[in-house]
Amino acid sequence: MHINFRTITALLVCALMAACSSSPSDDAVSGSGTPSKGKAVDGYLAFSKVICDTNGNGQEDTNEAVTYTNTKGEFVFAPACIDSQILTTGGTNADTGLAFVGQLRAPKGASMVTPLTTLMAASGMSKDQMNTALGLPPGTDILSKDPAATDPSTGALLDPTLMKKGVAVQQLMQKTTEMFAGLGQVTGSAVVNTAFSEVAAALSKQLKSGTPLFDASGTISTALVGAMVTDAIKTASNPEIQKNLVKYGGESVLTSMVQTALVSQAQAIMNAASSDITKVTLDRQSNTGITDFVKKAAAEGTLKPGLTIQDITNLQKDVQGQASQATKVSVPAPVSGSTTLLNFDESPVAFADMGSYGGALPSTEVPTGSDSGLALKIAKPVSDVTYGGVYFGVNAIAFTSSRKTITAAVYATRASAVIKLKVEATDKTAVEVAGTATGPVNTWTTVTWVLSGVDASKQYKTIAITPDAELTTNGQTYYIDNLALAPAGTSVEPGIPSPTKAVPASAAGSTRLLNFDESPAAFTGMGAYGDAQPTTEVPTGSDSGQALKITKPSGSQAWGGIYFGTSLIPFTSTRKTITAAVYTTRANAAIKLKVEATDQSSVEVTGTSTGEANTWTTVTWVLTGVIASKEYKVIAITPDAELTPSGQVYYIDNLALAPAPAPSTGATDYIYLQDNSIGFSPTGSDTAIDLYSMSDFMSETGGGIKVRWPMSNAAAVKLRLKLNGNFSFSPDQTLSAAVRIEEIGIGKKGELRAFTDKVLISKSGDSITLSVPTQPQALIYSVSSDGATKAVIDFASKVKGITNALSVASGTTSTVMFGEVVNFAINGLSNQFNGMYAMRGKYKVTIVVNELPLKKADGSAFSDLTISVPTSVSAGVESNPIPVTGKGLVGYITLID
Repeated sequence: MHINFRTITALLVCALMAACSSSPSDDAVSGSGTPSKGKAVDGYLAFSKVICDTNGNGQEDTNEAVTYTNTKGEFVFAPACIDSQILTTGGTNADTGLAFVGQLRAPKGASMVTPLTTLMAASGMSKDQMNTALGLPPGTDILSKDPAATDPSTGALLDPTLMKKGVAVQQLMQKTTEMFAGLGQVTGSAVVNTAFSEVAAALSKQLKSGTPLFDASGTISTALVGAMVTDAIKTASNPEIQKNLVKYGGESVLTSMVQTALVSQAQAIMNAASSDITKVTLDRQSNTGITDFVKKAAAEGTLKPGLTIQDITNLQKDVQGQASQATKVSVPAPVSGSTTLLNFDESPVAFADMGSYGGALPSTEVPTGSDSGLALKIAKPVSDVTYGGVYFGVNAIAFTSSRKTITAAVYATRASAVIKLKVEATDKTAVEVAGTATGPVNTWTTVTWVLSGVDASKQYKTIAITPDAELTTNGQTYYIDNLALAPAGTSVEPGIPSPTKAVPASAAGSTRLLNFDESPAAFTGMGAYGDAQPTTEVPTGSDSGQALKITKPSGSQAWGGIYFGTSLIPFTSTRKTITAAVYTTRANAAIKLKVEATDQSSVEVTGTSTGEANTWTTVTWVLTGVIASKEYKVIAITPDAELTPSGQVYYIDNLALAPAPAPSTGATDYIYLQDNSIGFSPTGSDTAIDLYSMSDFMSETGGGIKVRWPMSNAAAVKLRLKLNGNFSFSPDQTLSAAVRIEEIGIGKKGELRAFTDKVLISKSGDSITLSVPTQPQALIYSVSSDGATKAVIDFASKVKGITNALSVASGTTSTVMFGEVVNFAINGLSNQFNGMYAMRGKYKVTIVVNELPLKKADGSAFSDLTISVPTSVSAGVESNPIPVTGKGLVGYITLID
């Protein structure tokens, strides 16, 4: 079929623009004509926007040339950007994986854009004057020398001192800016970039006065940093920042309070060994202790004008302690009883003939910010290739009939990564499975691969690891450590011993529904389907009383479970989550729970995954679709609905209705979706709404969000937004949003990517307004199922001038109408791609939005993602891609009748 589902992108992009609202190749060139080249470096900055600032006002203006960096920080202007300053903002530090904060500048004629060139551009000082002020050797040309350049044979930095001084300067400017923005409760790059430029100007002013920032030993001047903070406080132009800086003590209190902490963080970078610069930079830039402490002190009333010297000294010590805390994380060790296969510290090495496929780059190195030794590093390319990984030989893995599970510590620069692991025997037969998903971005997780198909009589001597095999990863990095064969009892085998651990109690504030010890029984009419066998009994070795036991048959029947009647479940509008203690004889089981109302309507969701085999786990089911006014009196439980279960056993105990969730009450200011849910109304009605949780959207097996197709002009998204804390935007703050939709199926190459930018966002009281300009950039890039046809479609004419107001007031629902826009897109695209109304089935969706302070209901962050959208296609070759980097998530949609 032709890839007509590009239309859905219009739906989602327009929803993003109204409701909330990729990467260039390494040789990408923007435009044509004689080019000029350069690099953006604070560590190489990937996916950053680079602006040729022809009028020198320090911001992007209409008709000023814009390009983007590749993963090596390189950018190209064609025609050349000459006789103009260069600005760089946004993107990601390719070394640390952290989002770049601030706006770097370089004077006319520079080929490097770094924190040090930013000071030179702000001060107007000459190269010689800058070298003196920064303690650099005479003759150093910071405008052309790459501070991150390395020896190609050893990988060592050629000038580690220059690199450290640039990163230390960035640390001082960034953490001062973050503290100002946090205290002022302002958000968005427009205000942050302005504040950053003002801090840079304040630091440049002090350097110009003649006081060096670094002495001969590389020690940072605390007095000069204090003077920088004082001057930046006096010159802060944002009204909210300025008001709160004065309200909470001004320079007399704030400078004395934070200057030592700022210096200590930057000095840690200066003191780092050359090989540890990235590790220490990641640790210090990840530390938000200064901002967090200042906001907390302001909220508690301990930060105010007129404090005594002793009061300020005490605050200074406290914030110093927060700023000095290490943020490195420990690498999980294998579970007790495991047999280590590889931890990559062996000497001589315990693997052989390492190779790669799909453009992946393998190496072994010490992970930044971690306490491990060496680990396997897999860097995936920035390209349309998804299937990329590594392979290597090992000693024969000591599988047995009861030991077929491998575990490893995995660190990924994207959240919820799925890592495939293959073991290959000497006869070339192989078994490959996907492991359990990793956790949040930039954290270590223990991943488990249950290799049930292994034949223990064979010798498996090759391992292949493929991270995110179905995802274009845009240069993501994965570390693998502590590969181990788990002990017996971790794999999926019948005859597992009975439970031996304590049964988890329900959370405080829960309402008990069933613990199966009630007399008379609190359930009625228990039955089964799919040959599952239910009983109630006391689990051997557990400290519980009776529990519900579900035994699934040994056979090809996958869908099997049980049902029973209960007393009325007391759901409310804020209490729609059920928990239970669950014990299973296989690891990472997925348990579905359905509640059915007296009118026969029902809601079914998959719970959180269970833990290791033969352990009790608290499983949570978020039943967002429940309508609290109905009477739900039937529960159905289906363990591992998509898995042939081979006689597995599941115990259920302590079923309870969880208390109403409370969002984070910390100092962070953000908006979130109530209950992490979104509503879809096919007709625009306020009563006929299909509700979906974040878990629903991210569930591939569940099909994600069901979109009725074709849709009416009135189709709408229904949102219940809530505010945690408070914040404001700069008057000129804009956001961008992007969507990528990929066709699911063997041999299918169909996809589309779309974005829109320059959407103006503002906040007044409980209202957030998004306004699309009259000349927006709004494009769709599409590829047909066979990969033969590619096209770029402009849909700016339909969305230009649209304004939407969303409310964060308690109890209000915001409506986003987009059905008409989708149908407009269908008509506009039908000449290139036919059969749109016939589309059905499941598609993978990646959504990214930047600048909006969106978080999950519990205050946790969404993943950092990048979507690259080509802006032109010629002779089947796409070019001039624009990357949209921001917070995002990956999920699924299914088109239905």
